[in-house]
Amino acid sequence: MERYNPKYKTFVQTLSIFFGFGSWIAMTGLWVELPHLTQKLPESWALGSYLTVMIQLANVGPLIYWYARVNKLCSEVVAIHVQMLIGTIACIALIGWWDVTLVIAGKERSIVLYLASYGLSIVDCTSSVVFLPYMARFKGHHMTPYLIGEGLSGFLPSLVALAQGITDESEANCPNEELNITSDDEEFLLNDKIISTSEQKHPRFSANVFFIFLLVILLVSWIAFTLMDQLSLCRSERIDLETDIELESAAENFIPDKKIPPEEEVTCSEKNPGSFKFTREFIWLLGLMAWGCFTTFGAMPSLQSYSCLPHSADVFFYAVTLAGLAYPGACTVGFFLEIRTPRVLNSLTLIGSGIGVYILVCAVESPYPPFLGTSYGSVIMVASWVSYVALISYMKTMVSLELNDKGGNQAMFWCGFAQQFGAASGGAIIFCVINYTNIFKEGDKCG
Repeated sequence: MERYNPKYKTFVQTLSIFFGFGSWIAMTGLWVELPHLTQKLPESWALGSYLTVMIQLANVGPLIYWYARVNKLCSEVVAIHVQMLIGTIACIALIGWWDVTLVIAGKERSIVLYLASYGLSIVDCTSSVVFLPYMARFKGHHMTPYLIGEGLSGFLPSLVALAQGITDESEANCPNEELNITSDDEEFLLNDKIISTSEQKHPRFSANVFFIFLLVILLVSWIAFTLMDQLSLCRSERIDLETDIELESAAENFIPDKKIPPEEEVTCSEKNPGSFKFTREFIWLLGLMAWGCFTTFGAMPSLQSYSCLPHSADVFFYAVTLAGLAYPGACTVGFFLEIRTPRVLNSLTLIGSGIGVYILVCAVESPYPPFLGTSYGSVIMVASWVSYVALISYMKTMVSLELNDKGGNQAMFWCGFAQQFGAASGGAIIFCVINYTNIFKEGDKCG
């Protein structure tokens, strides 16, 4: 056996962060480009609901994996390689063809974006039931770095989106009949109406560049996983009772006869999947996880356009990108400050949900939400999205750590199942409400 080296811990934690990059590449990565896509594609404000339903349809991935797992047809390692391949193909399809549309049932649809988002969502949805159980093979101090990487899957694209800048072409095709035409005007005449180009804002680089960046992130994640799975020094950081005894002995000044304290033996046994039981505490934790994903990954993302765009395209842009930064920020806080008491978890859930209710009310009142036309109304909306995502994300991080410590691989499998159940149910409900009722109304682009 290879001698234990404390540097292995740091190296594997770094790979864990990189591996986490690929976990939510569609839901948090692709989503931050939504302010630009709504300006270009025919679905407009409703585009978020269509992307949400494509993401949730990808839950067929976890179902297929569950069947393969039960019948021992596929290992976690093979499943991860397959979904990474699917995600890579989807990213390549987005580059250059994301704006290709097709008329379906008399309406123009962004068919390539739908299919590519579905492919990326296979990675997202299946990662909940594959990535987390795989990370449970490693010692507990590698789980939080992975969760940080999971958050960075939204953080890094958000930084790129901030660098890309704001797109606002809402005035591009709006007639202005009150202006007088003179020979000195710098506007152009179209169908006897003047189109002003002075208010348009263009991004610094195209969506193609953004999608290339997503491809790079996914490839980095895939390479990190391959190294974690193949390198012998990474295997030394995995959980195995006999291995852990030897490694702990080596770490403690290389005293060969040193024994593991009884409490550490209990911890190891708790990580054994055979000891997992559905206690009341487990059900409560899984319920918190399901609710958190119901809102953050299922219902609420589709409401961003309706809650923010009435204020301005700038508000929509900053709400999406800064909320994307809040997710990894919450995970990073969890790395240094772990508070897992039931009172704190319940309080975070209630406060975050309360903020979510305010956002929901603003979306329902669209295109005339509260505080419309005021500067503080815009600030409140952006702050609401950021604080809402941060609170719920921190809660989910603590729940993941608690489940991993108490139940190991099997607990993390059910944690992933709860994530996908919550996200799928939230996405399905909000899609039906947006597209088959008149509760959420799109505003007039020309004001």
